[in-house]
Amino acid sequence: MQGLFAANRMDAIFSRIKRVDFWILLGIFFVFYFYKLVNYGQMIDDEKAALRAAPIIWLTQGRWGAYLFELLVLPNPPIPFLPTFLFGIFMCAGYLIVMAAHDVDRLEPLHYLTFPLFVAFPVWIFLSAFSSNVAASGLAMVFSALALKHCKKLIEQDWPRNFKKLATHAMAAALFCAAAIGIYQTFIFVVAVLALGLVLTSAQRNHWTISRVAVQLLHVLAVLLLGLLFYKIIDLVFMRALHVERSGYVEQFSNVDQLLAKPREMLSSTWASLKAIYGGSAQKYGVEVIGFPLLMLSGVLGVVFGRSFRGWQKVWASIIVACIACIPFMMELISGGMPLRTFIAIPSVFWLFSMLGMTAGVRWLEGLAGIALVLSLYGVMHSTNTLQATQAYVRSHDQIMAADIYRRIAEVSPDFDRTKIYMVDVFGAKEFESLYPRIASSTWGYSFFEWDDGNPEGRMLAHMRALGYANLRVVPFEQRKENLKKFEEMPMWPATGSVKNVDGTILVKLGRYRGYPFNF
Repeated sequence: MQGLFAANRMDAIFSRIKRVDFWILLGIFFVFYFYKLVNYGQMIDDEKAALRAAPIIWLTQGRWGAYLFELLVLPNPPIPFLPTFLFGIFMCAGYLIVMAAHDVDRLEPLHYLTFPLFVAFPVWIFLSAFSSNVAASGLAMVFSALALKHCKKLIEQDWPRNFKKLATHAMAAALFCAAAIGIYQTFIFVVAVLALGLVLTSAQRNHWTISRVAVQLLHVLAVLLLGLLFYKIIDLVFMRALHVERSGYVEQFSNVDQLLAKPREMLSSTWASLKAIYGGSAQKYGVEVIGFPLLMLSGVLGVVFGRSFRGWQKVWASIIVACIACIPFMMELISGGMPLRTFIAIPSVFWLFSMLGMTAGVRWLEGLAGIALVLSLYGVMHSTNTLQATQAYVRSHDQIMAADIYRRIAEVSPDFDRTKIYMVDVFGAKEFESLYPRIASSTWGYSFFEWDDGNPEGRMLAHMRALGYANLRVVPFEQRKENLKKFEEMPMWPATGSVKNVDGTILVKLGRYRGYPFNF
């Protein structure tokens, strides 16, 4: 990053937005998110968000920042264009703040070329499947960038001479960190990755001693711990004030007992996930992305063979780079398996490694990094557009499926009246047979009629209601238990007899017995 992170005064972010930098970044964002901006179709979970009266669900998951955002900024987020557009605005602003923290006053071509890794890496595409998350996550990135800005001020202060300034910047960084975590908990790893990257670039500009490195790392650790503390305090205040109980959704991603009982298996699983994500595996991205491992390699080589570090500095820099690569997988180690959308620190890792390779100061290495960057950007396009192609087909399938089910219900209901409420029970799931690859941990390309292995109350009928088929309701729990024997005698969809009217209750059998939605 030598030469690109040259010291300049840092302008206020709003003055930077007036300049051409922001609008070029926004144009790049539009290129990579064009399909998402100009097309609309409900994704899984959008049907719930469209029907809920208040966003209290976020408080049950410890996401008080997301609760405030949906309550005050974007109520009923499953709408076209605006959530993704807001995400883009926030991400462009966040990128400018990150670059300013690295003393980049004016963006150069390389900063534009690496921006798609920062803003359009497939992890963000997986997260954008949830309209309720995407816009708020962009704001969380702004908070993360502001935390980085104060981390920069923090690590530049002399200890203990400027204790007052140090404490002020530490508090500010921690509060911004807490705000980011309050929107999505794994933003703690984004702040950690960006802050360690800042320690690296600080070494390129200043005399780097072991004691100075240790103090800077302790400052970063203090900000992260203080940020977690502030987050938890605010979380408890919201829970007590609004009488909210924690759901088990977030807790399911913590499996410390399993880690203690079987550390080797958990480490092996985490290592396999790390290799797949950094190796550009089709299992993670839908297509093989050969540029990703090359890009990571160029970053490592940039530290080892580049001109930015000398002697023992290369050792410390290599250790920090290894930590940066491992940080996003801490939750994977604890949980034993996380959906790819939660790895929101990975885009920052790839962006940072690309910068390390592209600014190594060695021609052959920068050439390798340039080739890796081009291949990676192509891979980003290929991966995201493959997922979006699958999504286009599955939404067409679901609309036709919903209309067909409604038509069949009308056929088996004498004197059908669309203003009358009909009680419905759906058994099993109808899997969508995709021509394109689908990612198991993502909802991209999956049907409302197959997710959760068949869940009429949570998915199917809610989606049908959003499409305008509003007079269908799920039968009570006890009656669903009684319907099991009746379903055993029925053929599967779309065979004649797969939709029946039994004493005024509509029974729809979509698939085989694959685990009824309730545990009897």
